[in-house]
Amino acid sequence: MSFISPPQMFWKRLLAGGAALLVICAQAEQTATIQQSETLLDQIIADSQKHAFKRTTDARHPLRLAESLAAGTAGDLTEYSELMIEIITRWAKIGEFAEAAYLADNLPASGPASAHLEIAWVLLEKGKREKAAEHAGKSLETLEQARGRKAELLRTRYCELLYSLGRESEAKTEELRLSELAKLELEARLQNLQSKPALNLQQAQARMAQCEDRGVDRVRATFLLGCANRQLSDGNQKAGLELLQEVGRLSTRDGLPSAQRMLIELARSAYAGGEFKEADKAIKLFLEIIKTYADAADWKAPYLAEALDVLIDWKGRDKQVNDWLKVGEAGLSKVFVMEAPKSALALARVAQRAAGFVEADRLVMLAAKAGRSHPHPRAQATSAVLVCLFYSDAGRAIPADILKVINPQTEAAIH
Repeated sequence: MSFISPPQMFWKRLLAGGAALLVICAQAEQTATIQQSETLLDQIIADSQKHAFKRTTDARHPLRLAESLAAGTAGDLTEYSELMIEIITRWAKIGEFAEAAYLADNLPASGPASAHLEIAWVLLEKGKREKAAEHAGKSLETLEQARGRKAELLRTRYCELLYSLGRESEAKTEELRLSELAKLELEARLQNLQSKPALNLQQAQARMAQCEDRGVDRVRATFLLGCANRQLSDGNQKAGLELLQEVGRLSTRDGLPSAQRMLIELARSAYAGGEFKEADKAIKLFLEIIKTYADAADWKAPYLAEALDVLIDWKGRDKQVNDWLKVGEAGLSKVFVMEAPKSALALARVAQRAAGFVEADRLVMLAAKAGRSHPHPRAQATSAVLVCLFYSDAGRAIPADILKVINPQTEAAIH
């Protein structure tokens, strides 16, 4: 048996105590760093909410409320920026370009790149090409700050805008920085713009074979659908139908929901191109697939809502739409609380088209209460903003009872 001498014991305890002290100091430093980071994020968001020019829009507008509620996502710059970009895009769509541009300029990090790009697209759709080009330039100023997948999505959309503005040389330069799959997705959009030569099925398959990553059926289906739209718009029904049928095959090959969703787009394109039998087949197949999704799947209700939009557009499907709305609502209680508001609002948007405001408001109230039931203030703020966006899109005031749920501090409804 060995014994530790008193001096050895002293030094051992001292070293142990020093190690413990270092751990405590490290933990304290980490806590302080986290607190400083959260404080910094709070400050960045607060600064972006300061308005140095006179706001001309009604302070009671749903979008103005959405702006103030978005500040509740403090601590998550990505979430905050994404919500603000949704708000900014809607200001632009209702013609409030000064409001939209001002808010875009005040977003942190790469937020201005995304926001000005969306403003540019709205301007282009309204035929204001020069103004659209101005905002494209502003987008480019902060585009380099975006990272990862977000950066590629942003650059792909930026390239598409340049092509749409007729600035092909600049677009091709930017296109060189895209991955092969992103280029394929861009080419799908350029087929719709007729900025690329029309491709039949064999030519499209040869183009897809050039992509090393062959595992993303959604992107490939999107590309083929762009080619199909081009052929159908050119009056080449046979070539268009062959492409549509291949889209259907790719969409269902691996059982991935994101690829299966392409059946909805297939139905839209087929119907618009006069291939009504193919359109009906696609939407029926997708609705059968919907039945296989678990109620807890956060994509089930939003995807169903998109499919029901198609049926509403086709007219004469009222009973089918209402029956499916009931199916969708029945599954809402199984959706994770953080995703439940989005699911309920997706169904509410369809209900407003199919059954009117009363039914829509009932579903919005479900969304509002689900969001408010979440224990985290950030999740509460996000769901409240989504409710505001719903009513902005609907072009009507937020009902008083719903307003009290999403913003308890407010006592009067927005008029």
